[in-house]
Amino acid sequence: MTHESNSQRGGESAFRGLDYQKKFIAYLSSEMLRGTQPIKGITCEHLDDIEVEQNDSTLRYYQIKSTTSHTLSKSQIIESVKLFLSIQARKGTDASQEYILLSNAHIRKITKDLLVLYPFKNLDYEIKKEIGSLKEVQSTNHLEKIFFMRGPSVEEISSVITANIVRALKDNYDFIAITNDLLHHINRMCAGPVDLEDVTMINEGERDQYVLKHKTINMSIIIGIIENKKKILSEHVIASHLPATTSPYDSPIRDPTKGETKKIWDLVEEYSCFAEGDELQFTYLQNFNKVSMEFKMYKNTKFLDFLNNQIKTTNNKHIILECLIILHNLLLSSKKEGRYSFVEYIKKEYFPLLKQHLESGNETFEYSYSKIEQIFEELKIANEEMCEMYWKRMVTMIHKISKTGITDNRWWLCINALNKCKIKTVWRKWLITKDKYYDIKKAVMKELADSSLI
Repeated sequence: MTHESNSQRGGESAFRGLDYQKKFIAYLSSEMLRGTQPIKGITCEHLDDIEVEQNDSTLRYYQIKSTTSHTLSKSQIIESVKLFLSIQARKGTDASQEYILLSNAHIRKITKDLLVLYPFKNLDYEIKKEIGSLKEVQSTNHLEKIFFMRGPSVEEISSVITANIVRALKDNYDFIAITNDLLHHINRMCAGPVDLEDVTMINEGERDQYVLKHKTINMSIIIGIIENKKKILSEHVIASHLPATTSPYDSPIRDPTKGETKKIWDLVEEYSCFAEGDELQFTYLQNFNKVSMEFKMYKNTKFLDFLNNQIKTTNNKHIILECLIILHNLLLSSKKEGRYSFVEYIKKEYFPLLKQHLESGNETFEYSYSKIEQIFEELKIANEEMCEMYWKRMVTMIHKISKTGITDNRWWLCINALNKCKIKTVWRKWLITKDKYYDIKKAVMKELADSSLI
């Protein structure tokens, strides 16, 4: 029988938690790509949230706890320890097994640094005593295999993944597209195979192996994703260089019939009845995404007004991302059909809005940074205008870092973008002016390429 993961048994199905779990798999995949972790394969939702097989055959089982709280609660820690102990009971004690509770929040004041393993013995006496009294604890050896780790924030983890990919590859790759394709693959991977009924299986064990293979990512899969996203230096359409099975735009799109149009509007009306953040909103938005790839919805003013209203009025970053995915699909399909008037519509209606949000570092839109970059790339915005935007974005970041003392990989990606620009004299003079931001500005100057300064 196919195993159910502990997260499934625990009912942890909130959109945010699953999103963080899948992004941490993408982070581990980027570490595998860089060679900074000796990973052979990563499996989603098997015995635990994440199962990692290392090159030396060590198995690491991750429990993922994503929360909006600053600190993970004691009950959540104890719950995870119990789940780890249940796996140990099923698989037996083995020196080549490790168990890691990972959270975006602090864990009992011990996880001081990001992405560092802290052993069970570092926990405070009170919680160690309570865990030690659990009936599931048969020996201290079981607890010595348990570790704790704090991961990047929910808002920062995508940037960490992209930065890892940038460090691992050369400039002839579309880093943002690779990140998106990696996350898309993991999303489908974790859901399990959809074709089980169509595949002939000899026995239940063979079925388990088929499911397990589908839910595992390794280096060969990552390389396949990367090779599909080499930057094309000529004017050829990028989609023509992709395998037919990976592009939704290979199939012709058409105008919806009257009956199909009515069904679409019925869905839109039903969507408007949901409270903001209701999980069904995301289900309906994914249906609208399919609609945008099947029909010429870029011609439908009513549908465009619906999207526009969602993007401009919601405060939910997940909804904004889903709507921008739809907008990007409409943009690609309209270009394929030669409807460049729609490109001009996007430039007029969305470019100023999205540009403003990136310049100001609006956290709600930062979540969709990768998708916004893809939209800008399709719009063919003049390089000078893009450089102005990245400069203003950098100034905002410098001010923010000065207040919070926190840097993240968005800063690094912004520098990477500015290295493709010619730094204006007035910008350079501001960077070298000694003021309260000087230490941060000096760090920026050190990262800027010589070619961008001259």
